[in-house]
Amino acid sequence: MKNYLDLIPVSAKINRRQTRMTRWCIVISVFLIATIFGMADMFLLSQKNLAIMTDGAWHVMFRELNEEQTSLLAARPEVAALTRYAVMNYTLDNGYEVEGVQTIMCGFDETFFALFPGACLLDGTFPEGAG
Repeated sequence: MKNYLDLIPVSAKINRRQTRMTRWCIVISVFLIATIFGMADMFLLSQKNLAIMTDGAWHVMFRELNEEQTSLLAARPEVAALTRYAVMNYTLDNGYEVEGVQTIMCGFDETFFALFPGACLLDGTFPEGAG
């Protein structure tokens, strides 16, 4: 025997079943890990889509902007959608009720539906003119 590399075929012949089992264990573990990470990725993607459908695709929110500031923001090339939105009784602590049901009152522009694809207008129309 001239070097240790000559021991590899001898060891492989003696431990043939053990190396075969080791290979199968490695293949199965790689498959399981890939499956688990794939399922985790699908879960995160579905949660993101659910959040967009229920809460909208918010990236940033500004308070108390005037018309000039709103038009400047809308003119920026990286802004995909912009809407004005206001809400009263958001935490349901003011006691607003409609026919016995606690109610939140919202006001928004027509562009609101671009941010909240799950929302729809059931009745009425948006104002046509100023005032």
